[in-house]
Amino acid sequence: TYEEGTWRSGEWGERLQIKAIYGDGAAERLDSQLRRILKDHIAPDGVHVGHGLVGLIGGTELRVLGQGLKPAYAISTLGDVRDYLIVAAAVMGSDRLAGFVDAWLDGEPLRFRVMALLAGVRIDQSIVLDSGLGLERLPASSINLPESLTGLGAEAPTSYLGGVVLSVQCEAAPALFKPPIDGSGHWNLSVDVQQYSWGLDETSIDAFCEALSLSISGCVRCKRTWRDYGELREFSELSSWVSEPARVVEDRLPEASFTETHLREAWEMHQQRINRRTSDGIGTAISRWVNSKRPEASLQDRFIDLRIALEALYLDGSSRTEMAFRMATYGAWHLGGSVEDRCRNHAALRKAYNLSSTAVHAGSVEDSEENRALLKTVQSLCRAGIIERLKEDSKPDWTRRILGG
Repeated sequence: TYEEGTWRSGEWGERLQIKAIYGDGAAERLDSQLRRILKDHIAPDGVHVGHGLVGLIGGTELRVLGQGLKPAYAISTLGDVRDYLIVAAAVMGSDRLAGFVDAWLDGEPLRFRVMALLAGVRIDQSIVLDSGLGLERLPASSINLPESLTGLGAEAPTSYLGGVVLSVQCEAAPALFKPPIDGSGHWNLSVDVQQYSWGLDETSIDAFCEALSLSISGCVRCKRTWRDYGELREFSELSSWVSEPARVVEDRLPEASFTETHLREAWEMHQQRINRRTSDGIGTAISRWVNSKRPEASLQDRFIDLRIALEALYLDGSSRTEMAFRMATYGAWHLGGSVEDRCRNHAALRKAYNLSSTAVHAGSVEDSEENRALLKTVQSLCRAGIIERLKEDSKPDWTRRILGG
């Protein structure tokens, strides 16, 4: 049996909890059945089960050493797994739940979505791509926020209401596994027991935010991430959300209207970036260009970031003499256009580079309308150069090119 009707109140509204209640010997009989069903997924200690339902079933979340922000796996006691299955069966029905468990036992991956709350984006309607990526808008009322957000504690709902969320389809396989334990009886974190796949391949949400920034010539950042397990976590009394390590991101970025065309352009540029044979400075150019668009940064810092972006695009270790002239020449040639266009771009690039050098050495840049206009002009030129470079397989031999090679 199960108990319902216990309400937990908070700033997110009221939420129904369901708690399993076991009669005499029922929990022990269930544990015996689970040991038989999950015999290939229980650790040698006979107590723990490995799974990909991170943060959903009470237990220990582990990360493989050296894997950075790669999604973690979890190790839970058999009792925690049993309680979750009972609660889930009460909500979705035992047949539906059994279907999920049977599929996992047969090797089907665990399917879920990673959600990322974005700053700097505004949409009029949901957008979904065939690649498994999408943008959707959160409700304007805290009462209607999705269940996957109810564990965010004291964070003010106003920072989420009407916000734009990037969703990424993910798979973790196997969904159930025997926890890796070394000869000393400790968890062996050097063993990668699960393989993950998601719409961003081997890259991160932050990297895709840089592509989103390029597509709208603005600054898009990720405020928070969590997992959405869909119906697998609805009404669970246990934790129903997971966030990546805390990040501090400005909440009030200027919002740019985002369309399906922007999302497709961002996806194309992201694919071009990860498919390049070498990084050849393009990653540095992109990240520094995005930094130069931060509205909270000083004009001095934005010019410095823009200078580093331009250097990554058009200079290398053999071109440090007369850097301003070389960078401006290569950039103006690369961006093309008429002779007048190239001369105008050359002058703007050279002036911005010299001004950023002043920022580095003198520690200040005059905050004038002229300098702000120059920053905006050269940001546009740098963005055009990045987009052009993303279409090329490797960094050009600038000397050969300007000599007609």
